[in-house]
Amino acid sequence: MITPDEDVDGEMLCICRISIPTGYEVINRSRCDWEYVGTEHFENQSIEFNDYVLFDAGVLEWIESGKWKAFV
Repeated sequence: MITPDEDVDGEMLCICRISIPTGYEVINRSRCDWEYVGTEHFENQSIEFNDYVLFDAGVLEWIESGKWKAFV
């Protein structure tokens, strides 16, 4: 399952369900790959969260609460 790309503060993001380990991947399609200096070449950047971290360890609740903003 992949969500359609959505513009979030100028970043094109989507969410994908992963199976091993089970969880979710957040994909950012708006970042330039600086490996190709002098060109505008974009590569997906992503981060994966397994189900345990999101649900059992409370990361999803922490994200939803906005408490993460204290670290930015």
